[in-house]
This record gives sequence, C-alpha cells and structure tokens, in this order.
Amino acid sequence: MGSALMAVIGRSSRADGIAAVESPWRELALSMSCGIIAVDLDGRILFANPPARRILELPVGSAEGLPVAAVLRDHPALRQVLLEAPGLHTLPNRAETEVRFPDGRRRTIGFTATILRNGGGAAIGSAILFKDLTRIERTLEQERLRGRLAALGQMAAGIAHEMRNPLASIQVTATLLHRQLGDSPEALPLIDKIRQEVQRLDRTLVDCLEYAKPRTPNLRPESIPELLAESIRRIRSEHPGSPVRLHLRCAPGLPALAVDRTLILQVLQNLLRNALEALPGRGNVTVEAEVEAHPAEGAAGEEARMLRIAVRDEGPGIPPELHDRVFYPFFTTKKSGCGLGLAEAKKFVEIHGGLVDLDSEPGRGTTFHILLPIPGSGPDSHNPTAGPTPGGKRGRA
Repeated sequence: MGSALMAVIGRSSRADGIAAVESPWRELALSMSCGIIAVDLDGRILFANPPARRILELPVGSAEGLPVAAVLRDHPALRQVLLEAPGLHTLPNRAETEVRFPDGRRRTIGFTATILRNGGGAAIGSAILFKDLTRIERTLEQERLRGRLAALGQMAAGIAHEMRNPLASIQVTATLLHRQLGDSPEALPLIDKIRQEVQRLDRTLVDCLEYAKPRTPNLRPESIPELLAESIRRIRSEHPGSPVRLHLRCAPGLPALAVDRTLILQVLQNLLRNALEALPGRGNVTVEAEVEAHPAEGAAGEEARMLRIAVRDEGPGIPPELHDRVFYPFFTTKKSGCGLGLAEAKKFVEIHGGLVDLDSEPGRGTTFHILLPIPGSGPDSHNPTAGPTPGGKRGRA
C-alpha cells in the first residue's frame, strides 16, 4: 500500500508540490474508491482525493496547500498520524480508528500510513490510505447480535410457554377465591392484587412470545407521511392527557416505500412511547422524515438513497455507555415495562433491510434514527435487503 502512495506523489518535492505528480498516477489516485491524503513536512496538504473529502465530509473545494491541522480539526487521530509519521519507526498498518462528526455521528475508518520520499530517499512528507469500514463493522456486529438475540428469544419463548400454564392456574384459583370470599373486606384487595399481577405477567409473557416469533414482512407500497401521521394519532389516543407536544415534519416528495404497515407502525409506536416516557412533564417530541444520500460500497463517488425517519425528544438523554445496550431485549432503566420495545423496533426495521441508531447525550435529549433503503438507488439496488451505510451526509433530496 505504501508503494502505491509513492507512485502517486512520491516523485514530487516540497518545492514542486502535487503539481509535479505525473498525470497517470494522479488520475489513478483520483479514481480510487478509498481516501488518500498526503501532507508535506510542514503539515500542508499535498493531495486529498474526492473519496477522502466525502468520507471525512471535508469542506467543498480544494484542500491542497492548506494546513492539515485546520482541514482535519475534527479528526485528531488521522491528523496526528499524518503529522507524526515521518518521525515514527513503526507506522500504522491496517489500523482502525473512529471518527466523530460535530452532530454526533460516528464512522469506523481503516487506514494505513506511509512516509513519502523523493528520488534520493529523503522524507518529504507522509500519507494515509483509508476506507470507511462502518458498514462492514455494523454488519458484523448485527450478525453477532442477531445470533445472541435469536438464542435469547428462543430461551425466553420456552420460559414463557412453561410459565403460562401455572399463571392460568393461579388466575383460576384467584377467581374462585373472589367468588367465595368476595364479601370479606380484608381478602378482596389481596385477591384483586393477585389477579392484576397475574394479568401483568401474562402480558409480559405474550410480549416475549411475540418478540421471539419469526416474521415475514407483508410488503406493500405505503405513504410515509400517512404512516407517520397515523402513528402520532395512535400515540395521542394512547396518552390523551399528556402535555407533551407532538410535531411532524416531512420533506416534500417523499417516495412511497414497500413496507409492512403493521410492523413499521409498531416500530413508530415503540419509539414514540419511549419518547413520551422520557418527558416527565411538558416538552416536545418531533418526528421527521427526509431522503438522504449515503456513501455506497463500490466505485468512488457512488451513493445510495435512504429514507431517514427521526424521532427526537427533549428528555434527559442516555449515557454513552448505555447506547449499545438499549436495543438488547429485557434491558430497561424504567420502573415498569419488560424492556422489549426498542429491541422489537430494531428487529422489525432490520427485517426491512434497514438500521436503527441513536444520538443522545445526557441533558440534551435523544434522537432515534430509522434508515430504510430506497429500492433502485446505489449498487445494491438489485438486493432489497442490502443494508444502508450509516453516517451518510444529511440533507433533503
């Protein structure tokens, strides 16, 4: 990999800069799908190809001649490698780092660094080759998590099945006691408490069985604004006295998507219910939908269009150490509920080939993002289950 970089800019010098690079090598670097950034010994950028600017979301326009400290100010790990590489004995080879963007999004970057030398062997700068590994890392993590959740779901279903018969017996017994002791003011509240708790446990067991049940989506073209409006109507009827204000914002011209209406409505209900429960008093919950362009695997510059649905609340936020755990079944920080709402939402979205993610900081609220692929866009358009690449550039299509 280092030799390839040498071919691209190794024949230039600090005096001549990137203008001295031979045209064929420059064209090769420009056509590559991975990012390339090279700097001289003064820390000024010699070369940054389009994939580098796209992956790191650098400002539009040429970065050549600018200080790398300014251009990569939001990406300290890569900046440090470029500036320190000429003085290192061992350079990073196939290393990984996580880059963060000002709005909280994250990407996993795999990179290799090399020292650039002139014809006499003297160091003239450094360079890195890097690739966005977010999609690969997310896919691997999803497969690992899917296996764990499948095993957990099967176990929960088995336990739920075994528990329902004893619960039914307890319920019948409580009903008989109610008939026999209904006139006893001491016994009646206790019997009612038994019946209520049995019903609560039975609802939990039903939720476990529903979560573990295999799902095949019944896909039909649906209007996204109508689905979102329906989900808001349902949550308002579920919480008629709530002081929380619900807002819906849809970008114009949203395409109809083939989705399972029942499953997607359940996803939205779970996320909205979670948002309302995060607000103990007044506040706002906003639902937004827009089309975004995301980096696609393949040739440089290819993009895929995704539908992003965001559910944003003004609650207390979620600590960073809990971000990955909130989608695990039975994980909850609430006093009530069994912790299946977000796990179910994740499962149903992934059935559609999509992703669920969150942005949250303590004291700044939480936003859950649903990403659904739009058929007919990107190199995976032939594959309706191909997942999107997280962390694409935001903006209306």
